[in-house]
Amino acid sequence: MKLQTSIVPLNLFEKLGELYVARLMRSVWEENADCEKDPWLSLRVFLKMYAFERQGRAPDYAFAAVDAIDEHRFVSMKSTSARMVWESFASRLGNRNLNHANNPLCPQGTGFKRFNKKVKARRDSTVKNISAVQLAGELDVPLITWAKDRLQRGEVGVAHKRLCEINGIGDKIASFFLRDVASHFQIAPAQDRHLLQPVDVWIRFVTHTLCRNKSFTDKECALWIVAESKTPENANQGIWYFCSEVGHSSQYLVSRALRDITFFNKLVRKHLDELRRFGTIAVEFDKLRDAAENTPSHH
Repeated sequence: MKLQTSIVPLNLFEKLGELYVARLMRSVWEENADCEKDPWLSLRVFLKMYAFERQGRAPDYAFAAVDAIDEHRFVSMKSTSARMVWESFASRLGNRNLNHANNPLCPQGTGFKRFNKKVKARRDSTVKNISAVQLAGELDVPLITWAKDRLQRGEVGVAHKRLCEINGIGDKIASFFLRDVASHFQIAPAQDRHLLQPVDVWIRFVTHTLCRNKSFTDKECALWIVAESKTPENANQGIWYFCSEVGHSSQYLVSRALRDITFFNKLVRKHLDELRRFGTIAVEFDKLRDAAENTPSHH
């Protein structure tokens, strides 16, 4: 059977971006509703959803970081709070496998042993970049409010560069965080909007396919999405959501869907049907749980 060839329009991905916000982003932001006023809650959002999203990261990091923040969030935040939070974080993980070299919580100046491939031995090393807590403590306002203000002023490059000063934070994570800040507050910067485009393997794959140019650099991928979308941040969110959640992280399924709009729509419909079923099950489970809680015990 010959596949129908059709390029999927980016406005479909922009719409899927709303699912990313509703399912994966909103709960974290609502859980920390005072993040624009409370510097600890603002940092909590950054650590829980963004800071540790690097390839190969330990899944425990974000949860341990949140608990470390919660332990100290009722004291005044200062740049010197970095050591206090780090020690709490490290102890929760048994002081093992902390990845000092790339950990956003590791304070500047912390010494550690690092494996040197050339000499095939562990050598003394020191963390040169600041921690996320140090940066947050140096700001006059909570981290999210600071990012929001910078985006509203059109200082996207300034915000992006400053975030990249944090240990372990590179271009992709800085863009990931700033993208969602822009999306949450509906900010559309006139300049450097491509810096709100985190480019991972899926963004790269979809962009190369849709624009039919596999030689595009990551920056060119970001610029293309900005040029071709009404709301580029939503398009970026939607592309990732489609590939990861709808396409089950299968390059085969994603590739087929990008060549066949009918198949693309079929996958989306199936995903939406699953969400409806999950919603129904969740409601039924809540009723069952409520009934169990209200049933008198007969011990």
